Amino acid sequence: MTMETFTRFPAIKLTIRQILDGTYVQEQEQSPNYLLCGEEKIYRLNIGAIVVNKEELGNITNLWIDDGTGKIIARSFEENAAVSRVMISDAVMVIGRVRMYDQEKYLAIEIIRKINLLWLKVRALELHHRKLRAVTAPQAIVEEVVAVESVVEEPLVQGGIVFPSEQKDNVLLVPLQKLARLIRELDEGQGVPIETLIERSSIVDTEKILEQMIAQGEVFQNLPGRVKAL
Repeated sequence: MTMETFTRFPAIKLTIRQILDGTYVQEQEQSPNYLLCGEEKIYRLNIGAIVVNKEELGNITNLWIDDGTGKIIARSFEENAAVSRVMISDAVMVIGRVRMYDQEKYLAIEIIRKINLLWLKVRALELHHRKLRAVTAPQAIVEEVVAVESVVEEPLVQGGIVFPSEQKDNVLLVPLQKLARLIRELDEGQGVPIETLIERSSIVDTEKILEQMIAQGEVFQNLPGRVKAL
C-alpha cells in the first residue's frame, strides 16, 4: 500500500511564485511526488488567484491563474461542474497537486470554487504574516483586513501588506489610489483596456505606476490588454 492510503496530506497555502521557484521531486512508484520549497515537502497546496484564460480540449480544461506573483495552469482531466462554471476574471480558490509535463509545472485540480476578490487580499496578508510569525488565529487576519479597509477606501497593497493612507512618505500612495479608483469606475465587468486607461488618466507616468500595481498584485491582467483592480 502507498503512503497516501494512510495519509491525506494537508493543502498548504502558497503563492504561485513559490510553486514556480520550487523543485518538483518525482519519487518511486510507492511514494507520492512532491514540491520542495526550501526544506518543506509539499504534496497538496491551496492557491488563491484570478482566472486570466480558459481553454477546453475535450474532457481536459486548462485554467491560467494569476495571483500577482506569477501565472500557472490549473488543469482538470475530466468533466467537472465546478470547473465548467468558472469564467475568465473570476477569483478562485484551487486545491490540488503540482504536476510536471514537458518540463512545465501545472496544478492538477482536486477542488475549485469561486471566492470574493477581498479574500485574495486576505490571502496576501496571511502569507506575509506567515513569514513573520506562525498564524494561529485566521479570524484575526480577517478582522485586521476589515479594520484596514475602514481606515481608507482603497488601501495600498505593497508586498502583501495593506498600508493605510496616513503613510504619506510613500510618494506613490496617492497616484496608486487614484489609478485603482479610475480602473473600478471604467470597469463594466470585463476589465479595462490598458490603452483606454492611459487615455483617461490624468496621472503622470500612468503606465509605469500600472506596471508597479500589477507586480504588487493590486491589479490583474484578467484578459490580454485589460486590467482589473481588486
